Amino acid sequence: MPLTPDEARDRSGLREVVEQLTDEPKVLLVGFACNSDQGLLRVSWGEAALVGGTELKWGHVEDLPCPAG
Repeated sequence: MPLTPDEARDRSGLREVVEQLTDEPKVLLVGFACNSDQGLLRVSWGEAALVGGTELKWGHVEDLPCPAG
């Protein structure tokens, strides 16, 4: 589906901000562990960077609060 005018405007603003960043953007990864019996077991977030176009280099990783099952 084509973008609505509002969606196109919102994305162009984001693109302009990203292009102004002096550091190369990093990826924020959110991981989780769960199963059908116990539900959500663990949630964590962290940073990773793509090195050399092929290698994922992990940075900071931190567990997030997880509601008791």
